Amino acid sequence: MIGGVLTAGGQGAPNPFDLVPRLAPITDNGQHTAPTWQSGNPFDVAHAVGAAPVAVLRAKKARPERPALSEREKYSTFIFAITMGSLFLVTILITIFRSVYQRAWHGWLNENMLNQIYRESQTAGVLPYYILYVFSIVCTGTFIFLATRLLGINLEQTLWLGWSACVASVLALLLAKHGVLSYLGAVFGVEKEAGTYSFTIMIFGILLGIILLVANVFLAYGPEAYRKGALFTAFGIIGLVYVFRSLRGLFIANNFIASHPFHFFLYLCTVEIAPVFVLIKLIRYQI
Repeated sequence: MIGGVLTAGGQGAPNPFDLVPRLAPITDNGQHTAPTWQSGNPFDVAHAVGAAPVAVLRAKKARPERPALSEREKYSTFIFAITMGSLFLVTILITIFRSVYQRAWHGWLNENMLNQIYRESQTAGVLPYYILYVFSIVCTGTFIFLATRLLGINLEQTLWLGWSACVASVLALLLAKHGVLSYLGAVFGVEKEAGTYSFTIMIFGILLGIILLVANVFLAYGPEAYRKGALFTAFGIIGLVYVFRSLRGLFIANNFIASHPFHFFLYLCTVEIAPVFVLIKLIRYQI
């Protein structure tokens, strides 16, 4: 009796050795449908084949895309980086070379002080003056870059190339000028006068770099209605500094002018005056 009951009960119970397919039938498009079976085992995990990729795609579509920066935003970011870098460098340089800046200022105002600084630099070294001079070249190149952008002149396709071209042009021009002075000093036997004038150009350039740094900050972040006025004011200051430096050069080359007037006039036209007119011509051609 008991065996009959067990047999009858055993025939209705599921066989634990029967294999139940985990994957659902394949549809016409070749994908598995979600499985509908349940084994009763809490540790079995039913994976919905094809559901995970769909969820990932939906998450990717729902993720907002980062909009591309406009030209104005790129320019603002670039100018911010250049301005902050320049201010950071000038802070370090003034902290380290405060006495050099002070002596350069006194040499700018007093010719005798300038000659004394030049003599001391021959023994103490001119490396601090070179470092400050390179920084002033960077400030001058940045000023030219901002001026060309303000006047609507696009030098290069990218901002970095345009800024680098301006700085490299100023560097090449000044290196050429110092090279010509060194050559003339060696050829005509006026090494002292040529060296003094070359050092004068360096001192004036160091202080002009500080002035142009202030002008760069105003051109970058000043009111737009006053930027062109500030630009032409800066041009006027550069012109005054250039005239003052040229007068210093005349005093330095006083003896040379008396003995070689034609050669001095030739140098004045080719090295001092001609580059200025060429630069003005290029700017007027681009406007």
